[in-house]
Amino acid sequence: MHYGPQTARAFAEQLKTCFLSCAKKELGIDRIFVYPPTISLTHVATVLEHTDIEWGAQQIDWHHQGAYTGETSPLFIQEIQATSVLIGHSERRQLFYESLQDTQKKLAAATALGLLSVLCVGETYEQRQQRQTFSIVQQQLEEALVNFDTRNISCLVIAYEPVWAIGTGLVASCEQAEEVHAFIDSYLQSRFFELASMIPIVYGGSVKHDNAANLLCQPHVDGVLVGGACLDAAHFFKIAQCFKR
Repeated sequence: MHYGPQTARAFAEQLKTCFLSCAKKELGIDRIFVYPPTISLTHVATVLEHTDIEWGAQQIDWHHQGAYTGETSPLFIQEIQATSVLIGHSERRQLFYESLQDTQKKLAAATALGLLSVLCVGETYEQRQQRQTFSIVQQQLEEALVNFDTRNISCLVIAYEPVWAIGTGLVASCEQAEEVHAFIDSYLQSRFFELASMIPIVYGGSVKHDNAANLLCQPHVDGVLVGGACLDAAHFFKIAQCFKR
């Protein structure tokens, strides 16, 4: 919950300037997204239109319309040319008590509309200490992907974000990240077979420019989901430069 409309617009201008100096193809990046607060989305969209940078929503409701005061329809997000949405971010789960069923409904609603959906999964510190990482991640994946329509497989991204590494300054070691990413990949293959290769698996959790390159060297890490470090446009661009080989 940073950057209201005017501040977000200024940030988008800075980001646009950074990326004008180096196109995403030169950086080796497939797609770049920013996820401002919903109220700031149209202001960011105005600035980033006709650039390499896409914009998405931090969260949505699964209903298209109705008496759901305070919620945001995925149709509204689509109407302002947003192309993506975060689903099941740990802060939504931990602070706002979004259930596994909520996540499943939101994922189904977003992917049905063709919105690239970044499904976030990950364990708490206590769960890791109790060696529950794999069981928790698998449960989150299984519940979210109940009856998933494989025709929408190209709209799915999985983000592993260990809760203990979000906003704490801690970051999973490359070995820890790779281990969980490999597990997720194995699960997706068992679920979707050859279609699993279409699903990127990205890492989120205190990503910064000084650790992004090492994380991206791991075989099963396809990208990064950046949190606090993205609030500085220059720093965000430095992270993007880590993709360049």
